[in-house]
Amino acid sequence: RRPQDHAAATSFGRRRPEDGAIDWNRAASEIHNLIRAVSHPYPGAFAPLAGRTTTIWQSRCTSLPTSGARPGQCASRDGKLLVACGDARFLEIVSAQRDGESERTGAELARHILLDPPNSATTA
Repeated sequence: RRPQDHAAATSFGRRRPEDGAIDWNRAASEIHNLIRAVSHPYPGAFAPLAGRTTTIWQSRCTSLPTSGARPGQCASRDGKLLVACGDARFLEIVSAQRDGESERTGAELARHILLDPPNSATTA
C-alpha cells in the first residue's frame, strides 16, 4: 500500500439524471454500455419509446441491420423488442420499465407497445 498522490489524481463529478439519457443516434454498443453502466441499483438509462419515457435496464447488441429504420424506431422480430441505433444496427431491449409501470421483459413490452393501438406509433 502507498498513499495516493493527490496532485496526480483525477475526480469525476456527481452523476446527474440527464447522464442516463439515451441518444439513439449513437452506436448500439455505446448505448448498450451506457445501459450496463447505470442499471440496477442506479437510476437507469432512459429514452422516449413509443411515446412514453422508458427506463431500459438490460439490453443486448445484435448484428441485425436496421434496413433504413431511423434511430429510435422500434421493431419486433421473433418476439424481441428492437430499437434502431445510429450505426444502422438494432439494439435488443431485454428488460425495461415504462413510467408508472412495473419492469417487463423486452418481449412483453414489444407485445404491449407494438400491438396496443394507443401506442401503435413505432418511433421513439
